[in-house]
Amino acid sequence: MSRIAAALFLLMSSALLSAQGYLIEAERITVDGRTKPREITKRFGSAAGLRFESREELEAFAAERARALDNLRLFQSSSVAITYGERGGDGVTRCTLTVAIKDGSPVIPIPYAVYNSNMGFLGGVYLKLPGIGGTLQSLQCVGMYNAYYGKDNTMQWDNPNFELSAQWLDAYFAPFLFTFTAYAAHYNSVVTERGDAKIVYRALFFGGGIEARYPFLAHWTAAARLKTTLFESVEVTDVFDAAYYDYGPDRGRYEGKLSLEWENIVWRDNFRKGFRAEFSVENTLFSPLYAPLWNDSVISASAAAYTVLGKIFGPLARASAVFHTGKSSLLMGKMIRGVIDNELKGDRGVYLNTGVQTRLFKAGKTEAHLIPTFDIACVYAPEDALPPEIALGVGGELIILDQRLKSFPIRIGFAYDLRKNKNIARRLEVDFNMQFSF
Repeated sequence: MSRIAAALFLLMSSALLSAQGYLIEAERITVDGRTKPREITKRFGSAAGLRFESREELEAFAAERARALDNLRLFQSSSVAITYGERGGDGVTRCTLTVAIKDGSPVIPIPYAVYNSNMGFLGGVYLKLPGIGGTLQSLQCVGMYNAYYGKDNTMQWDNPNFELSAQWLDAYFAPFLFTFTAYAAHYNSVVTERGDAKIVYRALFFGGGIEARYPFLAHWTAAARLKTTLFESVEVTDVFDAAYYDYGPDRGRYEGKLSLEWENIVWRDNFRKGFRAEFSVENTLFSPLYAPLWNDSVISASAAAYTVLGKIFGPLARASAVFHTGKSSLLMGKMIRGVIDNELKGDRGVYLNTGVQTRLFKAGKTEAHLIPTFDIACVYAPEDALPPEIALGVGGELIILDQRLKSFPIRIGFAYDLRKNKNIARRLEVDFNMQFSF
C-alpha cells in the first residue's frame, strides 16, 4: 500500500510541477512615432500565448527580442519589459510583455563632398527614408558626381563620372527579406594592375539586382543574390596592354551569390559585443567586348569578434580569406585599410583587420568615436611566378553617430601603406563612407 501511495504522490508532484511556469498573457507595443505596431508583430510574431518553464527562459526571450529590435538600427530607442502578475491556482504566473519604440528621423538628406583615395573626389546627395510608411523597410537613393583618378593618377575634373542608384531595403514577404537595387551610370574606367594603367574606356551602363535573405533558427541567415549589369555606348580611349581586355570593357556582367551567416551581436550604446561569421560562394560571368567569355567563382569566409571594455573602449577584429577560381582579381586591396584597392593582385588572399573603437565625446544625442586600426594582408598571384605579397596598413577612423540616425554612421578613414615598394603612387588611403568597415 505504501508503494501505491508513493507512486500517487510522485504523479501528483509531477503534474503540479508541469503546471508551473510563466505565460505571456498579452503583448503591448507602444510607439512614439510612425512605426505601425502590426509591422513589429508581422516581422517577429506575437508573443501572446507563449509559455516558459522558468523565469530565466522568459527573460532570455525578452532579451533576444530587444536585441533583434535594436539590431534593426531603425529606432532612436527601443526596449522590452516584463510585467509579472500573481501566480494562479494552476501554478502559472501570467505576464505582460511591453515593447516601447521611439522612432528616429523619417527623412535623412545628406549632401556630401568628400575625397576617396580609390575613387577621387565624390560629391552629391545621399537620401535615406528609414521605416518608410510606418514599416520596417527603408528606401535610399544616391546621386553622385565623381572626379576619378585617370591613367596618370590625376583626378579628372573635366571628364567626370555620374551615377544614380536606388535601393529598397528589407521588404518583408514572409519568411523572406528582400532588397531591390537599380542603378545607372556614365563611367570612365581604368583597368589597372598594381597601380599601372592597362586599358582606359568610357561607357554608359545600367543594372539591377535582387537579394533574398532567410533568417532561420536563432542566429542564422541564408541569402541568395542575383545582379546584372549591361553596358552601352562603350568607347576605348587608351590601350597600353591588350592582354587585359579580359577585364573590360564588357558587354555585360551576370552575378549570382549564395551565403550563410551566423550572427550573435548585442549593441551597447554604439558599441557591439558578440560574433559574426559568414561563408559565401559567388559566381560572375564576364562578357568582354574584345575577349572571350570567362567565368570566375569566388569562395570567401570571414569571422569577426567585438567586445566592450567599460563605457569607452570596444576592441574588434576580423579574419577573412578569399579564393578566385578564374583569373586573378586586380582589386585585392579592398579588404585592407591603407592599401589602394588596385595596388594588390591575386587569386587568393588572407586578411586580418583590427581596431579599438574609442568614444571621444558625447554631445546630446551625438557621439564621436575614433578607431585606431592595424591591418595585414597576404595575397598570391600564381601566374606571375612571384612569392606571396605581404601588405601592412596602419591608420584610424573617425566615426560620427547620432541616436536619431542609428542606421547612418558617418565614417572618415585614414590609413597608411607600410610596404617598402617605392613605386606606390598613393600611400595614404582616405575613405569616406556611411557604414562601419566591418
